[in-house]
This record gives sequence, C-alpha cells and structure tokens, in this order.
Amino acid sequence: MNYFFRLLIILIFLFASTAEVSFAAGIPGYKLEIVDPNQSICVGKAFQARIYINTNGTESINGDVLLNFDPAKINIESAATENFFTFAFATHISGTNNKYLASSWEQSIAYTKSSTDFQPFYTLNLKAVSAGSSQLTFECVNGSEADTNINRASDSKDIVSCPLPAITIPVSATCAAGPTVTTAPGEPTVTTAPGEPTATTAPGGNGNGAGPTDVPPTDTPTPTDTPTPTATPVPPTATPVPPTDVPQVQVTAMPRAGIAEVTFGAFGLGAILTVIGLLFML
Repeated sequence: MNYFFRLLIILIFLFASTAEVSFAAGIPGYKLEIVDPNQSICVGKAFQARIYINTNGTESINGDVLLNFDPAKINIESAATENFFTFAFATHISGTNNKYLASSWEQSIAYTKSSTDFQPFYTLNLKAVSAGSSQLTFECVNGSEADTNINRASDSKDIVSCPLPAITIPVSATCAAGPTVTTAPGEPTVTTAPGEPTATTAPGGNGNGAGPTDVPPTDTPTPTDTPTPTATPVPPTATPVPPTDVPQVQVTAMPRAGIAEVTFGAFGLGAILTVIGLLFML
C-alpha cells in the first residue's frame, strides 16, 4: 500500500513539473497579437499585428525577432519599433520571401532594459493576399544565435525560452457588407452604413391592422434654428428736378451813363478852360 502511495506522489510531482515547464515556455521571450481582434481581415485589406517582449526581469541590451509567414496568404509590408530599446532595424531577409527580421538594441551595457511582463516591441503592418487560414510564427531554437533571441547584458547570452507561441490569421475572400433591413414584398430595401440609425418595420398599421408600418429611427435629428435675414435699408432715390428756364438778358446796346448831348457839351467847356490856363502860364 505504501509503495503505491509513494508512486502516486511521484507521478503527481512529475506532472506538476511538466505543467510548470509548459507554462513557462516563451518567458523570457516574445508573443504576437492582432492589434484589432474584432477587425474582419479580407483579401487586399491591410491590418496590424504587434510583437511583445518579456525579459522576465533580466537586464538586456538586444532583441531580435525572426518571423516566418506564408507569402501566398499574407505579406509583411513594414514594421515600426515601439522603442523598447533605443535603436532599431527591420527588413525582409535577403534571398527569401517568407522571413522577416525585427531587431532592436542599446549602444552599450550602460543602457540596459528589462521587463517583468509583456511590453510592446514592434508593430507589424501586414496585408492579406488570398483567402484561407495562415500562421505567423517565430523561428526559435534554444541555443541558436541566428534566430529569435534576447541578449543578456552581463554576457550577451541568449535567454529566450523556445518555442514561442504562433498566431493564426484567418483571411476572408470578401469583407462583410453593412447591415440590411428586411422589408415586406414590394417595399424598398434600406441599407445603412455602420454607426447610422437603422429603420425597422413592425406589423400592423395603415389603419386596418395589416401591412408593415415604418418605425422611425431612434435618433431624432434636432432642428436647427434658421436665422432670420435682417432687412437692409435702401436709400431713397433722388428724383431729378428739371431746371427752370431763366430768361436770358440779351444786350443789344452798350449801357449809357447819361445823355450824349450833355456829355459832349461838358467835354468842350473843359477843353476851353484848359487852353486858357495854359496861356496864362506862358
């Protein structure tokens, strides 16, 4: 009896140890997630996936992620660093069409980084190529420096615990259309865009208890006050007054100061007196 009890304890211990190792796989390491898990991924559509890093508290100076993908299903267009480390570089592996490298590092051991949970490392910009299910996987082998790794600051040793979890990406042939309202025969079908109120139909109506009656959308538009135009004063128009004809005076003769005979008489008397005065002076 004691023998079987001890054997049971040993088996439980071995099972617990195996479960712990399985849970710890990938830490330290990386994981992948779709940025918008509710997004419908269809052929020709762009989407994003994010790489997260966890050093499990170990001070590190470098991180490399080598990804494998099926180019017939998806393509990695580009990648943007999330600045976990200061410097970064990402590219397709030369000579291949299904491998992508995302790398980031610090300039020296004076600038180390660590994390105790998963932190953003890179954001991948992808595009769906054809319909079907595809996987995005880490290329990771324990002890290899030519694949996915995290380098410890103290001795540059790779501390990644392989294998790392992959993600499955389902790609649809076409993207789903917006919601469609089903109406009775003979009535138009109303298609609404996402975010807009949807018209629904209810039985009854029309005053005779038969036939669909449109129920107005929930959102009722609020009327907008229309500004009343202000009357612009119009200046009065001046009525031209025709000029009054002024009789013009026609001069037919030079005005005279007096009677001509008297004037000439006075002129002759003055001349005589002047001559007499001159004779006396001589």
